[in-house]
Amino acid sequence: MADIRIRFGAVMGGGAPVYAPVPKATQKITSSGSSQQSTYLADDGDYVSVFALDGSVTIAIGPNPTAVATSGDVVVSGTARDFGPLKVGDRIAIVDAA
Repeated sequence: MADIRIRFGAVMGGGAPVYAPVPKATQKITSSGSSQQSTYLADDGDYVSVFALDGSVTIAIGPNPTAVATSGDVVVSGTARDFGPLKVGDRIAIVDAA
């Protein structure tokens, strides 16, 4: 079980892309052995940061994603990973990594 924080938002241009100062949505999910989806539906071009505070998770992205513990992108405990650009209606699914 891990405490996962998800941040959806736009990125700003410039020398290096950074997130806009105010996120469009944030969500906290406590992971488990079952796939769970974010409630926020992404806008076209959104980016997402997934923060794994105290446990590693595997993620999936799409309009109705199912995360699988043994495949997909892993967010290692104590780290964050950014993904995008997302498409309209995309969600993030998480599950404890195997």
